[in-house]
Amino acid sequence: YVKCDLFCEIVCHFVALIIFIDGIKSFQEKIDDTNSDFQFCVELLSIMEDGVQFLERQLSSKVVVDTSLSIASQFEGLHYYVLPHMIGLGDDDKLEKIVLIKEFMKSLPVSDRILSYYVARSIDIDIEMEKYDGTDKNLRLQNTTYHLALIAHSSNFDAKKDFLAALSSILSTKDFEDILLFNGSLENVDNHIVRLNSNLAIFYQSLIKNIEKLDSDHIDSIFCSLLAWLQTCADFSIDSTTNIDTLEFFVQILHLYHFVNEKLMFVADEQESVPKFVQEWREFFSPACQSILTKQFSPYFASENRMNNRLIGYCIAEFSCCWKTVDGAKFLDEANFPLLLSPDLDSLGYPANYQSLIIYLSDMLINKNRSFQVASFDVLKSIVSKMYEYEKRSVEEGRDEESIHQFPSYLTTNLSKCLAIIRPHFTSQSLNHGILTPTIHSYLLTWEIIFKYVDDSIPTELRPSYSRQLYNSDLLEDLLTTIFWTLEDFSLYIENRTSGLRSNDPEFQNILNFILDCDSDYDVESNFFEKCPPLNSHAHFTLRELRHLTCHVYFELLRLFPAAVRQWWNSSDKKLRNFVERFTSKHVSKLLCSLELRNINKSQRHYDKMTLSARTNTREIVSSYKLEDLNMELVISLPPNYPLQPVNVEATERVGVAKDKWRKWMLQLVVFLTHQNGSLLDGLLLWKGCVDKHLEGVEECTICMMAVHGSSYQLPKVSCRQCKKKFHAACLYKWFDTSNKSSCPMCRTEFSG
Repeated sequence: YVKCDLFCEIVCHFVALIIFIDGIKSFQEKIDDTNSDFQFCVELLSIMEDGVQFLERQLSSKVVVDTSLSIASQFEGLHYYVLPHMIGLGDDDKLEKIVLIKEFMKSLPVSDRILSYYVARSIDIDIEMEKYDGTDKNLRLQNTTYHLALIAHSSNFDAKKDFLAALSSILSTKDFEDILLFNGSLENVDNHIVRLNSNLAIFYQSLIKNIEKLDSDHIDSIFCSLLAWLQTCADFSIDSTTNIDTLEFFVQILHLYHFVNEKLMFVADEQESVPKFVQEWREFFSPACQSILTKQFSPYFASENRMNNRLIGYCIAEFSCCWKTVDGAKFLDEANFPLLLSPDLDSLGYPANYQSLIIYLSDMLINKNRSFQVASFDVLKSIVSKMYEYEKRSVEEGRDEESIHQFPSYLTTNLSKCLAIIRPHFTSQSLNHGILTPTIHSYLLTWEIIFKYVDDSIPTELRPSYSRQLYNSDLLEDLLTTIFWTLEDFSLYIENRTSGLRSNDPEFQNILNFILDCDSDYDVESNFFEKCPPLNSHAHFTLRELRHLTCHVYFELLRLFPAAVRQWWNSSDKKLRNFVERFTSKHVSKLLCSLELRNINKSQRHYDKMTLSARTNTREIVSSYKLEDLNMELVISLPPNYPLQPVNVEATERVGVAKDKWRKWMLQLVVFLTHQNGSLLDGLLLWKGCVDKHLEGVEECTICMMAVHGSSYQLPKVSCRQCKKKFHAACLYKWFDTSNKSSCPMCRTEFSG
């Protein structure tokens, strides 16, 4: 430690020697030996740290700067050449070197101390650098780059603000005016410049966490820098470069966009007053950034080869993190997909660019690459409600409603493709989770989009068409089989650590009973049902997440189509019925009952002659209907295994209503609540509409004796030309089918309605 030059020379020789030795031995030595070499590197870094601190006390700032840069240079070599081999990364794993190694280094205690030292010295060092005339520009560039990356990991926000001020002063000088990659090109750019921009983006990311503490000028600088960087990257092709620094720059820009967007599009909503910079981001910067990224990334969705590229998948994953805030209409208009048309979508009047987008996103949804799955899922969710507008337009143009009111064909096609892979495993004795998990994941995500489509777009009176398709086309059977096969599989897999035991095993029921009753960590968690799992594009497929997704899909199915599931359950064999009932009663029924009662309490409660109230403790809904001298009060009780068992309806008060009419209205309500798919509130309002129509004098169908049909919710529209009586279309077709006649049920003449 006597001479600075001697110390630097010793340090550099030591590190160079370690790099050389490791390069020869890392591919041959065992893990224990590698760990031993690595520990030596850690000890060496500790010596380096102590040496720099000693020099700081003994020597001038200029010497400290030179020594710091020498150590930082060797430290970078350790980053990119020694450590990748030590933890088993090959030369082709460029992206992993960027992401994993830096996280790995940050976890080291000695690395933390070195980072802390650099953070403490960074401001003074840069200020001192300004005092030395003739300092080499590249040296200053490297110095700024290293300190940017290191101070980004500091928890001292005040130090970051001071550094930001010093940095702004340095970057505004004439020597640095051409190093920021704003509105330029990434071709033939020096790696030192690319690294500086990457680390500046990392530094900005660390500031976003406390953006409200920054000055408005600094916030504007971050926003403008991000937009300018994205414009620079607009023509950048991910799959055509092998420069690791350029790739890291692109990834860090995406990171920065994600950080800003997530902070300002979600967190700011919780504040009472929205700051000006948040409005500026939402109204100008975010749409502009989204437009650039949409146009840049959409071509990658159209190539199967590109979709299988891991690096592209990683960048898509980062971009998809921002798609949760995508403006669906804007995305539809700006996406730049190669033209691809669908006869089904074309017949509904979809524009050509919409057709292309939907087709490519649908293909992405069933890609085994998780990044593409999650990205397409987020976008399709944001645009699916807009798709219904074309269905409504087709109905208005006179097309057959029954053929139009169906689940979107591009989604049901995805279901069929997934089932072709999943279905053969239903009877197998091998789970093959690693092979099937991505496909089951795609299958369940497709159902999540379908449920959002129904929930957001389809009015209650039109849902019977979708219910019939669900039940009659085996979609429901396949979905429930997949759900309970998956849940059953997880239970047996986790609790018994075996894949050989299947449902036809004699011990199956005993084990199943134990799992349903257990309260261990492997039991189904209550929060698995009401909310979809947070889908991270960068994460891996896990059994826990798949189990969570499976539970949520089942919950949504019961919430939106309770009557369809009830019908399926009643027709199932006894063993399956028992399992489904116990699982549903334990995990889902209470949640659904609470949801139904909350809907009643949150509703307006008073609906023109009808008043509703909920009794949460007894799982009851009280409905009162009053009109002049007519008064009815009903109590609707939800069973413990709701909705597998229908609700019980009891009359507690009847004034001014004839017995026959009362019996008929009670029957109508039971029919509505038993066969209606949707919430109990929807069913009660439909029943109220039926009573209202009767009291208004609307003619009843003489087949079912109701004004409003029990499942289609339609008024009698088909009339006989002879006797002029009106019937529900569904009732009339059923009459023709069961009587083997085409005569009018009333006048018996040949029906010619």
